Amino acid sequence: ATGFRSPNYADVLRFGVTNTKVFVPAPEVTPEYSLSYELGLRRYSERWSGSISTFYTSLKDVIVEEATGDYLDIDADGQNDTGEAVYTKNNVGSAYMYGIETKYDVRFNEHVTLFGNVAWVLGKDTENEDPLGFVPPANGLLGMRYQKHPVDSFWMEFFVKAASAQTRE
Repeated sequence: ATGFRSPNYADVLRFGVTNTKVFVPAPEVTPEYSLSYELGLRRYSERWSGSISTFYTSLKDVIVEEATGDYLDIDADGQNDTGEAVYTKNNVGSAYMYGIETKYDVRFNEHVTLFGNVAWVLGKDTENEDPLGFVPPANGLLGMRYQKHPVDSFWMEFFVKAASAQTRE
């Protein structure tokens, strides 16, 4: 699959001061592009169903936040203090992401089903050799569903969601 992400308002026109940075507009930012590959297996039977899939996505012209090297002397002390560095958005190099996901349902009888999923994704900015930002940590869900009639649109379920620690920035 191919895709793109157009720059949004914050990417192009953001201007202002936060606690840690000063942002200036970036009118020259262009869209990011992606190329994805996915491979998976699925199985369905009366008693259980499941799937497992893996993917790899390459990204180019990635939009990133970068320091310009300038600063805005907010407190007029002639020094580049914390929170005065100027940042903008730029298209920089490339990145990739890859991961795996599994899903399953096990029907114990016509009323009770065990279900769940697990997902794990990693990404890397190949320009700076840094972990790709905003990639969720490994996570999953395990649950049990009770449905009085197999075709009934009402059911009751209990589930637990979990995620590992976010150790990559």
